[in-house]
Formats: sequence, structure tokens, C-alpha cells
Amino acid sequence: MNNSVDRQKKIVEILKMLHEGDDFETAKQIFDATFDGVDVSEITSASGN
Repeated sequence: MNNSVDRQKKIVEILKMLHEGDDFETAKQIFDATFDGVDVSEITSASGN
């Protein structure tokens, strides 16, 4: 997943899951399967949307 817009959408989706009370381990598995790494600025930017 190289496109920054797609990456931000996925980050938002994962953050939304956590906010809605979904299981942390499930969210972590999705995160780990999707990203090799995420910069803090990507999370900050995505959570501001």
C-alpha cells in the first residue's frame, strides 16, 4: 500500500474500529498485515480527517 491517500484511509478505518470498541488485537493484525511501517505524521494527518 504505497498511495498516501489509501494509507490514510486504512489508518482511519483502523482508528475508527478501535474508537467503536473493536478488539485491539484484531485492529493490530489488520495494521500489521497492511503496513510495513507508518510514520507518526501519517497517523496524525489521518486522525485529523
